[in-house]
Amino acid sequence: MDSRPEFGRLRDVAMGRITWEEYQRGQTVPQGFVTGMFLHLVKQADILCTTPALSCTLPYRTWKEESARGIAVDEAGNISRPDLYTAWGNTLLPCLLSGDEKQLRPNIMTLIDQDADHNAINRFAPDGLISPLEFLTATGWPVYRLRVQLRMARGLFDMCHREVYNDLPFTYGVGSNIARHGVGVTLENYLIRRFPGLAPPWHGMLSEVFVHCQGTVCSVHGLTKSKRNIDQVDNALDFLRDFVQTTAIDASRLAIITPYKANVDYIARRRRDPRYAILSDMRPAATVDSSQGSEADIIVAIFGTTSAVGPGFTVDEHRLNVMLSRQKSGLLIFGDINLMGQPNVPIRGKTVRLPRGPDGEERVMHAGMLAKVLRDLYNRGRVVTLPPRRGSR
Repeated sequence: MDSRPEFGRLRDVAMGRITWEEYQRGQTVPQGFVTGMFLHLVKQADILCTTPALSCTLPYRTWKEESARGIAVDEAGNISRPDLYTAWGNTLLPCLLSGDEKQLRPNIMTLIDQDADHNAINRFAPDGLISPLEFLTATGWPVYRLRVQLRMARGLFDMCHREVYNDLPFTYGVGSNIARHGVGVTLENYLIRRFPGLAPPWHGMLSEVFVHCQGTVCSVHGLTKSKRNIDQVDNALDFLRDFVQTTAIDASRLAIITPYKANVDYIARRRRDPRYAILSDMRPAATVDSSQGSEADIIVAIFGTTSAVGPGFTVDEHRLNVMLSRQKSGLLIFGDINLMGQPNVPIRGKTVRLPRGPDGEERVMHAGMLAKVLRDLYNRGRVVTLPPRRGSR
């Protein structure tokens, strides 16, 4: 490739010396040569990275059958067992799985679908939720579990450990010392100045903060049931704009995640407003499902739900675990602190009482991880309040 002159312009576009449009306007390399080059690269490769479906198609299937000496699967807690079998199949090759069965599970589109008589359409859906990682771990396969928190600042993994991973002792690594998380310290100092009543974290640690947005309304799409909360989004964007203006923090170190696609779309539209130009370097907002495996120095999680409509996706402990563990140096949660009942009311038994719904009926929900998290933040004094926005209902 480096010595053949007929590939010169292709090398130029690959290295950024010319644009794709400029390349197309001149002499181009025939498609057959490009295809042949990639086939040669695949044949010579030591490692190929594909999706399970691609591993069954040419030319990757031939390489897998003739050259592969092992199979490695990332995010094995998030794929289905048939997906694993398409890649591993009858090869009997060594297989290494990595992932976390406590985070997102395989996606079953028909999980809650019912027929006219309220019978489950897919009666095998619960079995489909069991990932290959969870299944093979249960059969007794040897498992290595990481016991050192390597990326989060000291204190920021405590809540997830207490609620999700409490069967496994852990320690913070050297990289967790808050001296290495200056942006998190800057965020904490900003919060203390803006909200003097906020309880500080323990010495040498950082901690999450819940921003209670009063008077917000959650709208539910009639067809998709996706939820959107305009005021919670505007509160979060206004907060981040002021934070960046005040501290001169690089906006590329911030990221927003939210459970619902409708909220993601609204965030994208609002960010086009010139008022938020200072946040232009911040990556696009993402749903919780698309955030697994990603991280940012400071994560802003926007629940989008309210006590009036109920917790929705946020009550799912796998999604909640992902939402609360993407940060390295700071986590802000925007939402309704009363989502799972009054946070100053202790949990008694296995349920919590929610405010009456729009139909006036009393609502009771299982007191799972979300209820415990909200009460823990409230009891530690890590909740601040923003007043209703002008014009809010």
